[in-house]
Amino acid sequence: MADGRSFIRVRSITTGMFNELMKASALGNVAQIKSLVAGGVDVETQDDLGWWSIHMAAERGQPKSVSALAKLGAD
Repeated sequence: MADGRSFIRVRSITTGMFNELMKASALGNVAQIKSLVAGGVDVETQDDLGWWSIHMAAERGQPKSVSALAKLGAD
């Protein structure tokens, strides 16, 4: 910003910004990830900031989620 202040958008899985797949990915819930995708949830769905579930899993340190999402077709 011109006045030298900057703003950081704080992300929380409880704010409603995330879909169920992103929540499961961030929490490392591989069984739920598989269930949601099998039920028709698009593995490539993005949030309002352009993040995918695989990004959220990686950012939250969930390698099992990252692996599961990759096997299910996430880039």
